[in-house]
Amino acid sequence: ATAGYESVHVSWSAPPLSVSTELLGYYVYDNSTNQVVFTAGATDLSAEIAGLSAGTSYSYYIVAYNIMGDSAPSDPTDAETPYTAPGAPQDLSANRGDKQVRLTWNAPTFAGYRTITGYDLSATALVGGVTTNVLSVFVTDTSYNHTDLSAGVAYTYVVRTVTTDSFSTPSASAAATPYTVPDTPEGVTADA
Repeated sequence: ATAGYESVHVSWSAPPLSVSTELLGYYVYDNSTNQVVFTAGATDLSAEIAGLSAGTSYSYYIVAYNIMGDSAPSDPTDAETPYTAPGAPQDLSANRGDKQVRLTWNAPTFAGYRTITGYDLSATALVGGVTTNVLSVFVTDTSYNHTDLSAGVAYTYVVRTVTTDSFSTPSASAAATPYTVPDTPEGVTADA
């Protein structure tokens, strides 16, 4: 068995059969309740058990059946724990600087029962009334310096949590407009 997104995938091998015992199908039983949770056809050798609670462990066993009745149950699968989407990063902030924006955020409180591997940070810029994607980067820290930007252009950012198996919805957005230092004054004169 293999855990999936709020699901568990169960697979098995067909039993050896004689010609006098035509197989009709398989029952997949929940090992903790001994209830049938899936009925598979004679040629099916796997089942996707969906609608499960993330963070809860599940184990299953298989029973083959024909017109004469049911087989003995198989050995149960190892317990598998379905995952779900992690929470979005919190408190995204964008602090403008000289042609750059410093971004920081906090990790989510819920990782969806998987390990957080990093964050997907993206940005758009509004130039001439047109919104353009200008950044899509994977980072493993909870901060990022977006550099070499155009002063006076508004940049809007969102960040998503990435785990070993899933990703979150986008965070609340944060925006900043970088500045630049003024040019050196010219034509400086002094009168006595």
